[in-house]
Amino acid sequence: MSIDRVRDELVEHEDTLSEWVKSAPIGLFATSLEDEVTNSYRKVMAWVYSNEQFSDQSKNEFSRGADGWLVAYAEVHNAILVTLERYAAEAKNRVPLPNVCEQFGVPRLDTFEMLGELGVHFHWEP
Repeated sequence: MSIDRVRDELVEHEDTLSEWVKSAPIGLFATSLEDEVTNSYRKVMAWVYSNEQFSDQSKNEFSRGADGWLVAYAEVHNAILVTLERYAAEAKNRVPLPNVCEQFGVPRLDTFEMLGELGVHFHWEP
């Protein structure tokens, strides 16, 4: 499951993934328009914009994307956020999603950790 803001980003592109997303069940993307999520998003963005570590350009880029909304949704719904992005203590030119997760106590896994937690096994045959 993901959120509507991610869906909106994905359908902007004209590719196979955007076509799949357009035909995906509507329930696959939860709404981010809940008051609690909006309030959490405000806190996330206040932290990002007050953090002198990140460049103004990276803050603005972060604010245009879905990542802040993902953290807010996960915080409110006690969800685990899955990302391949890595924590970057010294990041300046981007706002890494794992850094924001850590600040707000949102648990995260990378894709491979998630697959392991779910017990997914791939069997390769020559």
